[in-house]
Amino acid sequence: MRKTFLLFFFFFFPLFFLIWSMGTGTTWSDLTNFSAQFCLHFQFRYSDWQDKLLMVLGTTMAILHGAGLPLMMIIFGDMTDSFITSENITEIFSYTLMGKLEEEMTRYAYYYSGIGAGVLFAAYIQVSFWTLAAGRQIKRIRQELFHAIMRQEIGWFDVNDVGELNTRLVE
Repeated sequence: MRKTFLLFFFFFFPLFFLIWSMGTGTTWSDLTNFSAQFCLHFQFRYSDWQDKLLMVLGTTMAILHGAGLPLMMIIFGDMTDSFITSENITEIFSYTLMGKLEEEMTRYAYYYSGIGAGVLFAAYIQVSFWTLAAGRQIKRIRQELFHAIMRQEIGWFDVNDVGELNTRLVE
């Protein structure tokens, strides 16, 4: 697992950046300067500690959700290995061999069921927490927009349409 992460981080990520930057003329220093200017504090300035907690928990659940498929592939590999080891035994139609194989397949079925339940739970929590955090931030942004419009001078309402306030708040 660690080798896969290191391979992705040190080989594929720079490779993807090089392929992407070939057509755009962007350098690595341009990318780091852009990320320094557009920091996370500016992005999430309308979120409070509850929203940030929801986003962290939602991201954690997204990681667990994404780890479900590689975990299933590992279990599938172990399951196919158990077929190969049971095939190498000379007594093909042995009742003890079939009983052992049935026990192993039942165990793998339990593994798959557990992973499926975990992925279902993680996906639900991930979407719920991110949607809840987004809704709370949208509410806060709309309230600030409403207060900013209400602080305008009276001439502003003569220039702009009456229904524009509702349209801006909904969009």
